[in-house]
Amino acid sequence: MPAELKTLTKLGLVILLLFGTGLLLFSLLSRSPASSNLSSAAVDPAKLVPTWSYRQATSSATVTLVEFGDFQCPSCAAIYPAVEQLLQEESGQINFVFRNFPLPQHPNAVSAAEASLAAGSQGKYWEMVGDLYQHQGEWSTPANPLPVYQKYAQALGLNLSQFNQDLSSHRFLSLINADISDGNALGLSATPTFYINNRLFTGALGYSDLKAAINAAAHPAP
Repeated sequence: MPAELKTLTKLGLVILLLFGTGLLLFSLLSRSPASSNLSSAAVDPAKLVPTWSYRQATSSATVTLVEFGDFQCPSCAAIYPAVEQLLQEESGQINFVFRNFPLPQHPNAVSAAEASLAAGSQGKYWEMVGDLYQHQGEWSTPANPLPVYQKYAQALGLNLSQFNQDLSSHRFLSLINADISDGNALGLSATPTFYINNRLFTGALGYSDLKAAINAAAHPAP
């Protein structure tokens, strides 16, 4: 093969390689960073946000974040600070809804959910949620966690008589079971599970992936 032809052939291969690399880079850069973090199929909103659920909501919010969580789940406790940070940073932009999905392998998860709702009936739901997650190791191991719940309730200034009555009568168990039923209908098997604007979040459980997916939902590509 003549030297000139060899040179042209090598030049052509280099051009093709550069062109292919350019296409790949363009594809990666133009793709939404959170596009792979949300499922393509939307879920029935009625299965995600019932009218009675506890939520942090504002009329200006463009994103609804729903968490199915278990207070005894270590992963739920681990992601709790990230969720709190996002809610503070995006104040007014996110509607946050928490749904109870206690897993059968966590014996104190249902009673913890009952304690949160009993506190909620006295206006201290989110405060009790914080206590349960931040001190998970304190109440998750005793055979009877009631004294620990009572300690939190007392610190929050709750009416202990009403709190104890709500727990002993299982006043809020039907609401927890309704959450579980919706979670089962959605095919959930693990916690925490997040939905963003009715789409399942499939990214890694961490602040950066959640934030990217929330930003993508708030500012969808045209």
